[in-house]
Amino acid sequence: MAEGDTLLQQSIETLMNLAGQMIIQPYIQYKPEGTDFLSKCRDCLAKVMTLSMAYWLFGVLSDGDKETIRIALIEKGLRAGLEIYPEGFAKKINN
Repeated sequence: MAEGDTLLQQSIETLMNLAGQMIIQPYIQYKPEGTDFLSKCRDCLAKVMTLSMAYWLFGVLSDGDKETIRIALIEKGLRAGLEIYPEGFAKKINN
């Protein structure tokens, strides 16, 4: 699909570079104290959107990229959530 479409190829490259930078960053921690809740939410939204768009480019990713994304989703998403909510975040009443 991207063959012959320079703009699309550049967009994919930019997205993948950004996702590559984000995926090695530590997960976003929110602490109830302080006034940075909105900025943390925005950071989280940007990270989730970027990484999810990169994931949906599954057909153009190498096997190594796919494995990196899979590991990061587990380690920085699921496991990080379980550390914060050891009883399980799916059981929270505000979920």
